[in-house]
Amino acid sequence: MSEQGQLTKQAERALSHVHPLGAGSSAALDAAARGAGARVPVVRPLERALPGPEGRHSRPIRACLHLAGLAASLVWACAPTSSGNVHDAKLRELLAAYAPVPVTATSDVKDQALVRQRQALERLRGNDRSLGARALEMFLEDHPPVERFALLTVAARNDPQRTAPMLESLFGAYDARTDLALRELAIDLLSETAPARAQAVLAPVLSELRPSATRPPIDLLVRAYAEAIASLGKNNDQVLPDLAADLARAPEARYAAVTALGELGQAGGERSQRALELVLLEPTSDGHLRRKALQALEQCMPASQLCPLIEHAAAHTSDVTFQKFLADYANRLCP
Repeated sequence: MSEQGQLTKQAERALSHVHPLGAGSSAALDAAARGAGARVPVVRPLERALPGPEGRHSRPIRACLHLAGLAASLVWACAPTSSGNVHDAKLRELLAAYAPVPVTATSDVKDQALVRQRQALERLRGNDRSLGARALEMFLEDHPPVERFALLTVAARNDPQRTAPMLESLFGAYDARTDLALRELAIDLLSETAPARAQAVLAPVLSELRPSATRPPIDLLVRAYAEAIASLGKNNDQVLPDLAADLARAPEARYAAVTALGELGQAGGERSQRALELVLLEPTSDGHLRRKALQALEQCMPASQLCPLIEHAAAHTSDVTFQKFLADYANRLCP
């Protein structure tokens, strides 16, 4: 039998041996309550306040009050603690850190607010699935946008399995309540907490020649995709190399892809290196993209392999500024 059931039986046995208003009621229930670990309330005598000779009605009334107080104590002692109340308290503390800062506040006050917000999020980072589920419930309620962002972050980091479908849905949503900032956060969190799902969602998006819908900036999508494949430890991914080397893609998309390949370094595999070499040697590419390709290649291969590429690129370009950039690189890396 559970502890609560044992305590209830103990109280019933005590009551069964005494008259409800008899002198033994108080003592019996006192014993039962103390056995439950409850604090027995003290009821002051009422003889002086009650009418009648010698307060003859005070004893039964006092017994009733004492019984009521002891019953309340037993209920309090036997009631289980709700983890939901603990989670609500933690989440209220989180939302308090996101209280609006006055627009007239100085920069140091705003910086302190940002630090408090980051610390509050870090305190709730973990694997508490019940906390994540409660945060997701509160996210669906009516809260200011910044508070919804915080709740969604806690939900994703504590219960990614439950939150991933919501993140995917938010990324593809376009309505009055789902702005671009929320969609950006959704894909960032999906990449962080469910990388395999993020890769599956983003691969077809990044392969589109022209966007078929309004989406977050391409550089953010590329970064999220790169973080996902890095978490999965996948080599020779073809989405980013194809995006970097595709002359038909928008410059900002290619810039982001080249930067991501450089951050992946040697983990990007041979396909990434070949794509960066193509960008470096493209005579029609803009100088900025070719510079970024050389910087990315430095992270992907040793100097012994990079120096011949620099020499070849310098011999096949007519851009004087780019030639000077290559010469400076060669002087620094190549013997």
